[in-house]
Amino acid sequence: MPELFRKVDDNIKNILTNPSSITLSADASVLLVTDFTRGTLVSIRLHYPAEVKEVANHLHKQMSVVVMYGAALVAESQQIVCIDYNNTLKLTKDELWNLAKENDLLQPGESKSKTKVTDLRLRVSTFLGDANQSTRGQKKSVFHVDNGSIVQPVLMATCGNDLLFVVDKADKQIHQVAVKKESGRLVGTTVSTIHLQTEAHPSAMTYHGGNLYIADRSLGIYSINLETLSEKNHLQAENEFSGTPHGVCISRGDIIFSDAKNHMIRTLKNALTPDTLEHVVLAGTGIMGTSDGYKTVCEFSQPTALCAEGNSLFVVDSVSGAVRLVTNVSPLKTYVEAVRPLYSEFMVHSDIIGSTNGVDIQRAISSLSRSHEYFKSLTVSVSSLLNLRSVSQGPQGVPASKTVVSLEMLIKLLSEFRDIIKTHNPAYLDNFHTGSVPTLVNENLHNLLRLETETPTVLDVAHDFCRATHELMKKQCQHKFHYFTSKKKAYYEHKKTGI
Repeated sequence: MPELFRKVDDNIKNILTNPSSITLSADASVLLVTDFTRGTLVSIRLHYPAEVKEVANHLHKQMSVVVMYGAALVAESQQIVCIDYNNTLKLTKDELWNLAKENDLLQPGESKSKTKVTDLRLRVSTFLGDANQSTRGQKKSVFHVDNGSIVQPVLMATCGNDLLFVVDKADKQIHQVAVKKESGRLVGTTVSTIHLQTEAHPSAMTYHGGNLYIADRSLGIYSINLETLSEKNHLQAENEFSGTPHGVCISRGDIIFSDAKNHMIRTLKNALTPDTLEHVVLAGTGIMGTSDGYKTVCEFSQPTALCAEGNSLFVVDSVSGAVRLVTNVSPLKTYVEAVRPLYSEFMVHSDIIGSTNGVDIQRAISSLSRSHEYFKSLTVSVSSLLNLRSVSQGPQGVPASKTVVSLEMLIKLLSEFRDIIKTHNPAYLDNFHTGSVPTLVNENLHNLLRLETETPTVLDVAHDFCRATHELMKKQCQHKFHYFTSKKKAYYEHKKTGI
């Protein structure tokens, strides 16, 4: 749900000027985006509103970004730089000490306990020849490839943390690079190269199932089998179905690509099984613009780079300086349906979403139990997907674990109310109003109990309980007269929030 009162000063207009590439980080709830004009790398945490942070700057003509071993590799005009924005490559003191010992960097009689980590890190970095630069507190270094000269890297794709594929514009080859983590940095070794056609002008590349899928402004959409090195054309460029392909990604057996010329996102459905190949416009009207909305009315300015996570597609709209989200509304509909009982059963926002009769406690328990099971399954799924060691806190795109626990407590509370009422008089259940349960209503009672004494004791509460309850009932219940009081003292429903 929108966090209306959360202070946000980072996700503002023009935070991105000319975004050029995008990728998912090691955390599926965080995107990494390069800005060609600003020379920056930003992270975008996917919760509402999106949290944007600049993690690197002073980049030069960056064309592509990927993530390996938790660090970002960015293809600049003449080199690849490694940005350890999460400090996942950072060596521990024990690792630094052992490395310094192996290379005779320690002083005679030097003690590990008395040696500072910063001193060890400086000695090791100097020995390794690390040209590290401080980038807003992050480590940035040149990614070296031992036995292969990559002169002008423009595109990259990964296969896990082991293989990196780099398109070198200078020699028109794809370099297959084996990557390993060594001494707190990433080191690459070229194991093979694949020659591109002379007329090729690749704009995007992605790996899937032993194949490299390439979007090419001249050749269209094609794939290269890494075992046989055979090429397979999926779609010619500049025809009625392709336009000008720019970005490409694979999602659930479909090839999704951006048509920058016609301002659309297109799909080759069932592309991995050509017998049932189908061309579909996924989103966009073909008119240049920035309007959001349903797939047949939304607009793009210049859709370029793409990346997919599950059913969600993230599109870099370069001209408008934005990252656009294209997703199926069904999961959102299911989520909102699960959230709705939290409001409707307690008469919150009743003027907006309507309300139930508010008197059937058993129905409220059943409805909230379904929502609880749904939220619980979401938190379990995301914990498994992201390998979370701690509980979910909200930014992962699901309710925080404490929200699930609070909902469980609410269901328990209603169940205990029901059982207590049944014990005394089951007929009372017919008139039990769930709208009396929320904290706001109970706070009204507490305020009435504090009219005589600011900090009442248990005895004070016992003496004044009947009067306070009687006054509260006059406010809450339907009656034939109007109860007048100051609007500041009575919790009248707020016009905007409905509370």
